[in-house]
Order: sequence, then structure tokens, then C-alpha cells
Amino acid sequence: MRDKVLKDKTLISTLYFSMLLYLVMVVWITAVLALSPLFIQSSNPLVFGLGVFTYNYGYLLSNCHQLPERSLFLFGGQIPLCARDMGTYVGCIIGILLPFFALRIPHFFKSKKFLAFLLLPLVIDGVTQTIFVWRESSNTLRFVTGVLFGFSLAYYATTRILSMSDGLVLDKKKLVLKAVLINSLLFLVLLAMAFPLGSSFTTKDRAVSLTGEIQKPHAVFYVPPRVAQTIHSDPYLKKHDDTVLNDLYYSIGLRNRNGVWVVAYVSGISMGDSTVYLPESDGVFYYLDAESGTLIRKIAH
Repeated sequence: MRDKVLKDKTLISTLYFSMLLYLVMVVWITAVLALSPLFIQSSNPLVFGLGVFTYNYGYLLSNCHQLPERSLFLFGGQIPLCARDMGTYVGCIIGILLPFFALRIPHFFKSKKFLAFLLLPLVIDGVTQTIFVWRESSNTLRFVTGVLFGFSLAYYATTRILSMSDGLVLDKKKLVLKAVLINSLLFLVLLAMAFPLGSSFTTKDRAVSLTGEIQKPHAVFYVPPRVAQTIHSDPYLKKHDDTVLNDLYYSIGLRNRNGVWVVAYVSGISMGDSTVYLPESDGVFYYLDAESGTLIRKIAH
């Protein structure tokens, strides 16, 4: 009997620690992703390298398509994960934290029925948009359905772990410190992998100088290499009135293997109904390889 109790306590302690480990990990990963548009503009090799790493390899977190038209823009740049995936991460954070502060809520909100109910909006939105191609969703709806999806799974799991640990004497402070320590080591590994990229890739300022233009650019964007593989599969792409998006689709294509710096010198802008990077614009647009800085193409509109 004593061995069984110890075994159960060890299992519950492991689950509790895994929950904390995942929470800390999701928090810093979400923060890094949200700040990536700032990181990619830096001239510091370490910070810039972190931006390059998240844009070029961040999609592996969820095999994200990284389509710019389905992604949120922050600090003047595209977040490296689409709106739905970012919503899922935010939902996971809320779903783990909320049970710690709101344990006394109706039992229904901890049930499988409630879980299934929160999963439904994402299923409906995704199926009607992607499989049946009946309608194009919006980034707001993608983000919200992602939040509900992530919240439901994380909340369901967390409430059950907390329920199992109720009454057990766990060294929670030690478990928290251990989770933070492991995540700190993981973040240091990430920085070690990012620094070589920051030293070898072309920074934003360098990309602008390579255009040879004297005037200040109207806008500068970093386009992840994943976009070249996925942009042609979006059935709604032609509905977007965007000069950069059109150039990426028709003129740049699969040459975007390292990522692309887009430097736009705009002389006139027409109001578009659906803008991602820039509305339909007159001017000169430079597309440079993000690693070497080599000019891929110069397009005048």
C-alpha cells in the first residue's frame, strides 16, 4: 500500500512538473515570437540572429504555413506564426494559469462537453475555409478560434492535474525553480544557434544600403523562406490588393530559399480593400536574398 501511494505521488509530481515546464516554455516562446518583428530589425548579431531563427525555423513549432495574409503584423512586421497558431499558444497560457486562480467554478467548465464545445469553432472555421473553400476567414477569427482551442486543451489537462495533486504535499517552489532552470538552458541553446545566423545574414540596415538609393525607404519587410513553399496554395490570395504579395507570388516564387528582404520606395499608394504588406503602390521595390544580400529582383510599378 505504501509503495502504491509513493508511486502515485511520483506520477502526480511528474505531471505537475511537466505542466509547469510546459507553461514556462510556452510563455517565453510566445514572447519571442511576438517580439520577432523587432528582433529582425536589430543590427546586434545576437538579437538579429534570434529574429532570423524564428522566421526561418519557427514554423517547425506547428508546421505553420507562415502565410503573411493569414498572419498578424506587429511592430511593422509579420509574426513568424500564423494568427491561429499564435492564438493557440496564447490560449494554452491562459488555460494553464486560470485554474490556479479560479478553481471554484461550475463543474461543467471542467467537463469533456465544454472541451468539445470550445474545439468546435476552430473545426468549423478551418473546414469551411480550407477544405470546402466556402469562405475566407479573418485573422481576428483565426486568432480567437486558436485561443479557444489552446485554452480548452490546456485548461482540461491542468484542472485534472491540479485535482489529482490536491491534498498531496509537493515541493512546488522547487518544481517551479526546476522548470525555470531547464527553460533557461533551452533559451541559451536557442541563442547559441541564433548567433551564427545573425553574423552571416544581411541585416535590415545593410539591405537598405545595398539598394543604392539615397532616399529613405517607405517600408522594409522580412519574408520567411517558408512563404515560397506555401503562398501558391492559398486559394484566396488573389483577393488581396497588395503590391508586395503580388510580386512574391508572380515574380519571386521559389527563389525565396533563405528569406527575402523587401525594400519599398513608394511614390504613390492606392487604397486597397485587403492589404497585407502595402496597398497597390507605385514605386520601386527591391527584393534581396536575406542571407547574402544579393539582389533577386528590382521591380518598378
